[in-house]
Amino acid sequence: MTMMSRSLTAFFVVLALCVPASAQWVDSVYHYPILPGTHAWSKLSDHNQMTQACQIPEPILRSMPTLVLIRSCLDYPLFNEYDVWSTPQEGMNMLLKNFNGLQELYRRNDAGKSLLEYYETLDPLGYDTTWEPIRKGEYKDRILFTEVILSQDTIINQMTHGERSRLIRESLSKLHLKRQRIYGRMAGMICAGITGKIMKAEGHKKFLIYTEESKLSNSVDNVSEFLQTGRIRSQKTIGDIIKLAEEFSDSVNQRERR
Repeated sequence: MTMMSRSLTAFFVVLALCVPASAQWVDSVYHYPILPGTHAWSKLSDHNQMTQACQIPEPILRSMPTLVLIRSCLDYPLFNEYDVWSTPQEGMNMLLKNFNGLQELYRRNDAGKSLLEYYETLDPLGYDTTWEPIRKGEYKDRILFTEVILSQDTIINQMTHGERSRLIRESLSKLHLKRQRIYGRMAGMICAGITGKIMKAEGHKKFLIYTEESKLSNSVDNVSEFLQTGRIRSQKTIGDIIKLAEEFSDSVNQRERR
């Protein structure tokens, strides 16, 4: 362990012992003590030290209400690393490995319910069109990262039928709005991941048949592989999954109105 690593470890131990847990998450979010762009951050020599500096002390982490934890995960200083890998899913796998906030979130029994409630408050078009491109990009990335967190099997499988129905409606509705603005192809890919995993968890027959047929097709991607890794070659696959999701959501809505 280097001198810098020992210093960082000592810093977080002192922080955890000396500061009341609630004092670090005022205004419903955890305040990271070291942030990119600061002098302290510039002293970190490698990525390992950066991830170490961004861990939330365990006593504080365990004391956080789940909604506070969600907001704190979204404020994680290295969250945009989800977008530097080949797929958002591969990036998410690394974030989950490196960040104890996400690890704690996925251990919470109410994570799915709380994430859904938070997601429903987000407006993809809620930014000011006069903002600088960097600020618009930060707004977009926060919404997309929320969706990547939601798209994990741990969350989907934890949800009730009613919560999954709400999520698939919300994801499709937000995709329609995102297509009007700055979100690009990734918006459709993430929506297909969320809705595909929901249809799989719900045992939707048409989707399961499509998934099996895709294993033998040359015109679309292997859907099972896509849901697991996020890797995709054809936009047709995304379009097919979203169309099936719209049909599934409509059928659920019709049953609920009866």
